[in-house]
Amino acid sequence: MGSLHAAALAQCELLQDRFVIMDLCQGDQPISPTLNPIQNFRDNVGTNSLKYGAAYYPWLRTIYEPDVHFRQLSLVTPANVAITNVVIDSLTGDAVLDALPAAVRAADTTVGTVVGAVNVGAMTNPGAITLNRGNVTQLPDHFAGLVDRLRQLPAAAPDADVRQRFSNLLVLPRALALGLRTLDTAAGLPATLTLALTDLRANTDLRATISGLVAYEKNAGVMSAVSAARAVADVATDYASLNTTDWIAPNPNVGAIAASGEVFTGANLRETALNAASALRGFFDPLAAAMLSLFSAGDFLAGEAENQLFARHPVYAAIASQVTRTMVLLPPSGAIAGVYAAVDRTRGVWKAPANVSLADVSGVAVKVNDQIQEDLNVTSTGKSVNAIRAFAGKGCLVWGARTLAGNDNEWRYVPVRRFFNMAEESIEKATEPFVFEPNDRGTWVRVRAMIENFLTVQWRQGALAGKVPAQAFFVKVGLGETMTAQDILEGRMIVEVGMAVVRPA
Repeated sequence: MGSLHAAALAQCELLQDRFVIMDLCQGDQPISPTLNPIQNFRDNVGTNSLKYGAAYYPWLRTIYEPDVHFRQLSLVTPANVAITNVVIDSLTGDAVLDALPAAVRAADTTVGTVVGAVNVGAMTNPGAITLNRGNVTQLPDHFAGLVDRLRQLPAAAPDADVRQRFSNLLVLPRALALGLRTLDTAAGLPATLTLALTDLRANTDLRATISGLVAYEKNAGVMSAVSAARAVADVATDYASLNTTDWIAPNPNVGAIAASGEVFTGANLRETALNAASALRGFFDPLAAAMLSLFSAGDFLAGEAENQLFARHPVYAAIASQVTRTMVLLPPSGAIAGVYAAVDRTRGVWKAPANVSLADVSGVAVKVNDQIQEDLNVTSTGKSVNAIRAFAGKGCLVWGARTLAGNDNEWRYVPVRRFFNMAEESIEKATEPFVFEPNDRGTWVRVRAMIENFLTVQWRQGALAGKVPAQAFFVKVGLGETMTAQDILEGRMIVEVGMAVVRPA
């Protein structure tokens, strides 16, 4: 990490337009005789370009607790050997409690069965999707994305590209229809899902949707958009598992379903496929709703089983609590960057980004007192580290605004360095129109006046110290003042700017 910090500082000095906020490795740990994250940071960050960065300690505890799921946990021995389910299911010696992990595993298996029933393996790349527990609820978005991929093809796209994308689109509703039948024959489903499947199988509207999808696939225009050689027999093969089932009743089998009479045509195969795709949405939506209802039922059962496990099982309750406590710890750089932005917007770059409370933070990982902060602020190496402290009645406050160049009187403070960055960038961009202008007194007067106007505004806003502008800044440019005759002959216009930036109290 030290090499990364050093590289970031070097880049900031090279580009002169940025400032790095650093996190400390193990910044969630207190200082002890065996571990000192502050000293480790100082030893590894180097000694170059220190004025372009600031470090903060300790880490923060956020109010956003992550969801911890049983399926994400893996129990291992100190030797990193996985603990078997047989051992896990006998941890407490209480038969009721020891049955809870197995109940969660069974519920998770059910959810996996529902997701796995939607087999989209027939999709081909580019554009193939993979369904899992995390994204199956986004079925409508997946369908819309496949339609968009088809629409993005140019009018003169090769037929092979059109057919590949349209075929992928057609796979999704087909997989949903066949997935319902797959779940029909799945073993070990809980009664809740079995009853839900029975209701869906008896739903005449859903039956009509599946039969309509088969008729749609038998349509001549649809078949030609899938493959030049696709025939009705191919459709019958794809849906063969639905034969003699209630899912296509009153039709006895797929072969008894006639092709739809819709006409899908277009100026080219792409237009034909797009016209066909618009009709496909009517079949997809009811099928997706049916499958998602089964997934929601299974996911609810899994969630309830998890809640019971984490609430009642002493081992898993302790594990979940500790994992949650650990995962709410975050390095502070993101929050500090937000403080910088907020202070810049409300007060200005010259205001120290300190004595500001942090939102959505419940506490700090390590309590910093005055004695600890004394070492953070001042050290023989000059590598100051800013403290984040918790104060009674105030919350967690950023309690420091020093750069790593703590022994440098000029660049000790964050707002001074950042104001110079801002001023340098602003002046540089403002003087770009003067490139290739005559390098004479008239141009020098205009450049000086422009920069002085800018700095006067900053002085009035409180960024520069001085009773009058002359005490707050100076701008010099001209022959015999900042340039020699040789400089002018070589095309250089040198401007010297000095600023007395205010320091924090």
